[in-house]
Amino acid sequence: MPFSPPIHADRILAISDIHVNREHNRTLVESWSPLRYSDDVLILAGDISDDLCLLKDTLTCLSEKFRAVFFVPGNHDVWIRSDEEGMDSLEKFCNVLSVCDRVGVHYTPHKIVSGSKSAWIVPLFSWYSEPEEDPTNTLFIAPANAAPKETSTEAKPASTEYQIWMDSHLCKWDTLPAGCTPSQYFTQNNQSAVTYDAPVISFSHFLPRKDLIRASTEEMNETLDERRRRGLGPLPERQGGAKGFNFTRFAGCSRIEKQIRELGSTLHVHGHQHRNRDRTVNGVRYVSHCMGTKYEQTEGWVWGLEKWHYGPRHIWP
Repeated sequence: MPFSPPIHADRILAISDIHVNREHNRTLVESWSPLRYSDDVLILAGDISDDLCLLKDTLTCLSEKFRAVFFVPGNHDVWIRSDEEGMDSLEKFCNVLSVCDRVGVHYTPHKIVSGSKSAWIVPLFSWYSEPEEDPTNTLFIAPANAAPKETSTEAKPASTEYQIWMDSHLCKWDTLPAGCTPSQYFTQNNQSAVTYDAPVISFSHFLPRKDLIRASTEEMNETLDERRRRGLGPLPERQGGAKGFNFTRFAGCSRIEKQIRELGSTLHVHGHQHRNRDRTVNGVRYVSHCMGTKYEQTEGWVWGLEKWHYGPRHIWP
């Protein structure tokens, strides 16, 4: 497989879920100083905007601040807007990649060299697997108090979840190959695993493992510390989640984890859940550094943002 020349940079930084449709977030992103980041590479693990013009403007802005930018689309990036009638989410995904091509943003593997060290950034396209369509690879966790029919992967999903989850209303898959789910399609379209000559840093928008959904003790302590710094009390019972909504139905897919292991990744970045993570599982470090919403920032759910100047965090070297 032919590769482009290596990119020379000081650091690799990562962030996701910047949601620049929200003015607060857009102001934060625009405030990032090129003096701070001009010699760095940015991994942006999905969810910029459903507005293609705004997505293009944001990627252009980031390309002017960083040595190089790597991106994979998230679910919000392929929502079909009212002025996009006739398009489906797969077509929009391709349009997003075309925007990346036009502004010089990467979505294929590249080698990064920093002094005497080097690493490969390997983007992974992905989607979540719902339990009814893919019980083997879903990350769905049935509620502990669920009735027997609710724990079955054959049960119909709760209507509340689908009413709340905007993908149910704004994602369309008319042009997917027959019998193919979105998660199958995107993982099958990732480049075949090859042997890389340096450590691999992979990234996806969606979660690769079920055990990343719940916070570890250390991650929970980070959240509690963040809330204390902000003068907030103990964690509320639902921890920011909507009543009757089970996020795990839409969290991710274990197909991603299989590809991570096939690649031999040493570090994997993901986003999507607007809860930050940093832990090592079976030799792979998993990092999620989401910007999230202003509410999630002020409530301390996306801990670590203040430490990194409300920008991307340093992950390598």
